[in-house]
Parts: sequence; structure tokens; C-alpha cells
Amino acid sequence: MKIKTMPRIQLIRGSITAAAILLMSTAGSATARNPHPPVPNAAALKFDQQFDLPAYSKPITIGTEKLSVVKIGRGTFHLDDQGHLTGTLKGGVLQFHKMTYWIHAAVFDATGNLLGVAAHKLQVRNIRTGAIITLLAEMPMDFGISDRFESARYVAAGVSDHTP
Repeated sequence: MKIKTMPRIQLIRGSITAAAILLMSTAGSATARNPHPPVPNAAALKFDQQFDLPAYSKPITIGTEKLSVVKIGRGTFHLDDQGHLTGTLKGGVLQFHKMTYWIHAAVFDATGNLLGVAAHKLQVRNIRTGAIITLLAEMPMDFGISDRFESARYVAAGVSDHTP
């Protein structure tokens, strides 16, 4: 019995076609498989649970060190029955010099469409003790009310450059 073999070029073409069909058939479930958010530096939004949401201010030079005055580490978000989305960001703030930072958060749906934004004005104080003090800060966020917040899947945070 003689086995008929397929020419190598046909085998390669067939493999490429099969891979393309497999990719097209699973394209609709990309967000379930893809651990990367559609928005850079965004985190998966988990309502009523604390989760990592890192964001840093632009570093400044203090002596020979480059330090970020504001470091956000965690976030908690809540959506009530009326569609009111609120959140709290937690982080550390170096009490180095009197300045103001704006902390921003934005929520997105599964495909990266912007659903809402919130901001918090953070006042940094000048506390002199012979060492630079880092205080823990809670930054409340209020996104307002929208029916679209039910589809929120990602959140991103940012820290503005400081203003005097």
C-alpha cells in the first residue's frame, strides 16, 4: 500500500488557512482570553474589592535621589443601584514642599471606550522634621451617575504634574 504525501507548499498553505479560520472563529471572545487591557496601564475593574492600580507623579530630584511625590497603589470602586460610581484611591504622599497635584481616574468598557472620568485635588504640605515624611492618603473619586457604568471593565489612574 502506497501512501500519497502532500507537497510541502500545500501543507504550509493549509496550516496557514487553518490558523486564520481558528483566529476568526474566536475573535469575539478576545477579552476573555487576552489578559492585556485595551487601554495602556489600565487595571481590571472589580467593584467593591480593593485591587492594585499603580500610578506615579513625575519624579523630582531631592539631593541625589529621584522621587515621586505621589504614588497611588490601590483602588476600590462602588456602583450603587442608581448608577452612581464612586471610588477611593490609596497611596503615599511625600510631604516635601507645598504643591498641588490633580489625581485622575477614568473607567472604560471591555473594548476601551471611555465611560467616565473623575478627579481629586491633592494638596501636598511642607512638613520639616529633618527627614522627608510620607503620609498615607485616601483620594475620593466621584464619577457621577450613568447607566453605562454597568459595563465598566477597566480603570486607569494618573497623576498630573505639580502646580505651585
